[in-house]
Amino acid sequence: MRIFLCFLALLPLVSQAQDSTQTTIHQQSISTSDTAVRPPVVARKLLSKEVIRIEFFGPGLIRETRIGKSTTLNFHLRLIGAAQPGQEYRVVNQRPTVQKVLRFRINPEISAAIRKFYNLEKRKAAGKSIRYNSGNYVALRANYILPAVYKSPYLEDSRGAGVAALWGFQRTYPKRFYLNLELGLRAAEYTEPRVLLTGHFLIGYTLR
Repeated sequence: MRIFLCFLALLPLVSQAQDSTQTTIHQQSISTSDTAVRPPVVARKLLSKEVIRIEFFGPGLIRETRIGKSTTLNFHLRLIGAAQPGQEYRVVNQRPTVQKVLRFRINPEISAAIRKFYNLEKRKAAGKSIRYNSGNYVALRANYILPAVYKSPYLEDSRGAGVAALWGFQRTYPKRFYLNLELGLRAAEYTEPRVLLTGHFLIGYTLR
């Protein structure tokens, strides 16, 4: 939990350091009597101002907001499930037996991530879509898993915070069908502190 709270405390500082769009007005003297003023030149914003998505197999809700020329802040609320095989002693026909069972739990998860997109200009120049922030990025992500909303008996709960450094692949296809893949390293403290490989694959729908 401490890792997640520290990450959220640093978000305002990071967002203030992002690229800001500047407007420049050039004036050029043509003659002693006439002066031409060029219109303001505004840096192109290739990222969408705000995108909201639904994750199908969380399920979950994603909100991505532009905070810089090539940077976004991504919030994600979802449900995650875990299953674990086990055994239970039961009485069947007055005889004790051991039966195999499948225990599972469902936990809410909240996360926040800073994403830095790259090669958007190249994608657009090559005729590839960058709609709804379709592109590749690197990210720093913090998450926190809350106590289970449902848990089978005798199954240990899993909760805690983690921070991950990620490379991401994000695409919004025709009819707003959404795909996201993230790979990287994660430092977590769910049961004990450890560093491990991590990955996420999301399928969803872009609302706007």
